Parts: sequence; structure tokens; C-alpha cells
Amino acid sequence: MGTNDIAWLLQDLISTESINKITKVSGTDSNTTKKIISQALPELLKSVEKQAESDKWRTWLLRALENHSGEVFSKDVSIDATDGSKILWHIMWNSKKQELVEQLTNSLWTKKQDTDGVINSLAPLLMGLLWKATKSGNLDIGDLWKILSNSGSLKSNLLTSMLDKDGDGDIKDDLLNMGVNYIKKSFFKK
Repeated sequence: MGTNDIAWLLQDLISTESINKITKVSGTDSNTTKKIISQALPELLKSVEKQAESDKWRTWLLRALENHSGEVFSKDVSIDATDGSKILWHIMWNSKKQELVEQLTNSLWTKKQDTDGVINSLAPLLMGLLWKATKSGNLDIGDLWKILSNSGSLKSNLLTSMLDKDGDGDIKDDLLNMGVNYIKKSFFKK
């Protein structure tokens, strides 16, 4: 399994269905959910990558993956945000998580509870992704860590793939359209 396969799996995390699940559980709107995910997911992947350097953490992750299968991506399976909070404690510790929540809340102009809710809801999906990656590629956690640590461009491309509405590979036109739509909604309400 290479970087392209991981990219394919990451599409599950940013699919419309996953966005809708996270939006429902976190109580946000889909645009807020997308904004938070686009910034939080690369940070979570960096934390997984950093933690995976430790043999002890990799052992925890293998045990945790036994309880977090890719079933979370199924239509009839809901997301457990409380479980997500526990997962995040292992991925980035509570103080780092709170730093991330504060940073994203301030930079994205979102409510703290929305940011926290989206990140907590994203964690079980991230575990589902890691489970799928290890099962579909017959990888051990060391192999997965190597792929994640060599996928810097993949992480930066997550934002582009979420924002590129017309699929042309260029987000400038999409950002401009979002800005125009925001101005219309904000200043020209009927």
C-alpha cells in the first residue's frame, strides 16, 4: 500500500457521508465542519505520526484498532464523540488537544464547542481509516507509520481536495466563490 492508496482511504474521511455524520454528532453546519476538518485532520495525522515513533504507543494503537474497525464508515453506524475524546487523549494528550481547539477556534472564527465537537467526532473516523489501512494493505503499524511519515504532500493536499469544488486542481476560483457567497449571505440578506 502506497501513498496513493492512503489518499484513497482518506477520501472516506472527507466524503459527504462522513461530513454529514460529523455534522450531525457535533451539531454544527456542514461548512463549519469542513473548515474544521480541513485544518484539524493534518494536525491529527502529524500527532499520529509523532506518537507512532514510540513502540509503546504502537502497541496501544494495535490494541485500539481491534475495537475501531472501518465499520464506522457504514451508513447505519453512528459516531461516538465520547470515544473520540478518549482516542484524542492517546493521540495528542489533553493539553495539546485543547491547544488545537483554541487555535482552530480563533483562526477559523468558530465556536469552541463546535471545534471540539468536530475534532471529537473525527477521531473515531481516523481510527477507522487506520484500521482499513492496516487490513487492506496487510500492514503492520510500523509500515503504516512509514507511509504516514512520508506523506507530507498528501496531508497538505487534504485541504485542496476539500476546497476544490469543481475538481480542476485549483482552489483559487473556489475560494473566490466562497468569499462572494459569504459576502452575499452576510450583507445582502433579504
